[in-house]
Amino acid sequence: MEKLIEKLQKYQDILEKSLLWKETLEIFGKYDTKNIKHIRCLALGSPSESNAALYQLAILEIIGQHFQCRSISVYDPVFTELDKKLFDKYEYMVTDDEELVKDIEKSSIIYFLPHAELALTEKILVDCKPRWLLANYVLTHTDSFTKKKLYEEYKTLAYMKHSIEMDTNKISLVPEFEPVISKKSRRMKKNVYIEPKIDYNYEKDVYFTKVEAKKFEKLDGEWGNSFSDLAFHSIIKENEVEDKRKEKEI
Repeated sequence: MEKLIEKLQKYQDILEKSLLWKETLEIFGKYDTKNIKHIRCLALGSPSESNAALYQLAILEIIGQHFQCRSISVYDPVFTELDKKLFDKYEYMVTDDEELVKDIEKSSIIYFLPHAELALTEKILVDCKPRWLLANYVLTHTDSFTKKKLYEEYKTLAYMKHSIEMDTNKISLVPEFEPVISKKSRRMKKNVYIEPKIDYNYEKDVYFTKVEAKKFEKLDGEWGNSFSDLAFHSIIKENEVEDKRKEKEI
């Protein structure tokens, strides 16, 4: 146990001096994150059996200290008894119960999902409706799906991806998977797959109207691929932001 704690503290020291942590602070500073006081972490892995998971736990602890969090909860079915003792030492709650964050203001919680599968991410989005999501970058994490397939299997993620693409001007006017073919080939009436148009109805289908994402770039370090594809996602409903702004003006 003591050796594991020493290793965790060593990883914290490494990360706190890294360009990755400097970039993390810069990204947090781009958004109104001052109210964050809780972290919900899922799909961490086993810190006692995986260096990657231990590095992820190290940055979780640093983020918790930065925001002076009142509570940090963690869950992964792979946790060992040693992991649970470590979490108890740091006063983290180990639970799969989402009720513990049900009545907490969404803007005060970060959901940290390091390398979570799409199905888990979709479930959290649907069930918990997070305001802040520190997880795999939606654009790259879903790049193996056509827009249609993503919409059919993970609708909320499809909306997130669409919003990020719109925000970063990455929408192409040329349909996906439509290759340039010769007139001769066209005469031969070969089949060409054209991505069908999707009617995104944010008011009807999802709890947000806009998503912005900042992908971490300073990923070279002793931690290897512990933070590969990591991004901070800001998920908002624009009229709610406008309502709060008006309340302050009154």
